[in-house]
Amino acid sequence: MRATLALVLVACGAHPAPRTEAQPAPATSDASAPKPVLPTYEALVERGAGEVPGMREARRVEQTTELVPGVDTCYRAIVGSEGDHVRAYFADASAPRGEPGTTVVPPHGPVCARKGEALRLVLDGAARAIVWQSP
Repeated sequence: MRATLALVLVACGAHPAPRTEAQPAPATSDASAPKPVLPTYEALVERGAGEVPGMREARRVEQTTELVPGVDTCYRAIVGSEGDHVRAYFADASAPRGEPGTTVVPPHGPVCARKGEALRLVLDGAARAIVWQSP
């Protein structure tokens, strides 16, 4: 019985447990990160009917895009993102034009451009947008 007891004591704690180093957590890659859920273009079209009456759809975009009108015209954009984590605005070669916004850009009325004048719709964040143009 003494031999069994000694064997149990040796097995249960006579030797210290081996030390293990803490392993760093595996790095997550951008590919495994959840992608934002963006509204559909159809949902943006429905919003546009009430937000930008009298304008026609000009372009659907998911990134900063350049617009060069063939005639003098005015633009607005309906922007959709996951939450309000996007800032959008129109800009010309030298500066922003109109106010930035998160849902309707510019929020208080259109930004206008002359024939051949390049404007960009800048989307600062993951978003989908429909650019609307005056007829």
